Amino acid sequence: MVSNLTKAQIKHIQAFAIKKYRDEQHCFVAEGLKNITDIIKNGLELVQVYVTEPLLLPKEIIIQVFEMEKISMLHNASNCIAIFKKPIVSQLNLINKISLIIDGVQDPGNLGTIIRTAHWFGISNIFCSMDSADAYAPKVVQATMGSIGAMPIIRCNLEELIVANKNIPSYAATLDGQYMYRIPKAKEAFIVVGKEGEGISKSIQDICTNKIKIEGIGSAESLNVAVATGIICHYFCINN
Repeated sequence: MVSNLTKAQIKHIQAFAIKKYRDEQHCFVAEGLKNITDIIKNGLELVQVYVTEPLLLPKEIIIQVFEMEKISMLHNASNCIAIFKKPIVSQLNLINKISLIIDGVQDPGNLGTIIRTAHWFGISNIFCSMDSADAYAPKVVQATMGSIGAMPIIRCNLEELIVANKNIPSYAATLDGQYMYRIPKAKEAFIVVGKEGEGISKSIQDICTNKIKIEGIGSAESLNVAVATGIICHYFCINN
């Protein structure tokens, strides 16, 4: 049976494009069948799913295509959109874990790709600076390809985090660091990556225990932050 969305329902779903509303509702949206099913597998609480055809998803409501086009946040609307509760992080485990620190990455595609990459390599925790893009923004969620919710993602003061855990070695990805493959791997570490173009802020670099860089043979000035993160995660997480 096809249901008709009220104006209030449409406005409610559209409002999840705004960070303040996501924070107030403690929810976010995801689109696309694979994205939604993977997030469900990651254990996040599903609030509601809207579909344009029966997909046998829990809590699904069938709506009309023109309504999906109104509530979708994609350039080309998918056939399903879901509202999820944001996960509540009650306790963190940093012992013998590799955690990722993201300083000021503002491009949603880059942040989403970094989250997906971290999931692939088994990163235990992700910490984002307060000026990073919101991990639960629609474009970021879409770029994670279902990896959102697979690990804790915390927005916090990065300087306080590193100082409070100064026993954990921190590796800042910079252009003037040691070549990464020449340093010993650590079983417990913070991997720190920085914003596009500017890199890691000086205040963060100054309190990191190590500076590392990825060796290259070409003449490009730098690597895309998501690509660099993947290379560093591979080194620290595989056969460690």
